[in-house]
Amino acid sequence: MPQLETAADELRHELLLKFYRQYLEDREVVFAYAEANLQHTGFHFLISDGPTCFDTSDSPSFAFKRNDGLLQGIMPITPRILLGQGKCTDGTGV
Repeated sequence: MPQLETAADELRHELLLKFYRQYLEDREVVFAYAEANLQHTGFHFLISDGPTCFDTSDSPSFAFKRNDGLLQGIMPITPRILLGQGKCTDGTGV
């Protein structure tokens, strides 16, 4: 376990562990927050069928602001599959 410098750091660390355990057990604050947000999130998978592949790295995910002002999340899953994520605004859940 890493050495934490202050009591506040240790408490923060323990709270984060508690919330993470609750999330893994599908209960409490973090799970409810994630579940509520996923209802308003759209995911699209793009597959490369050409000679060019997506660049994967240790931290490949990023977000950018589109021309319409909305944020678009991008994450290459494999060199051939890209995940696009954004806010669902039309109320259909798609």
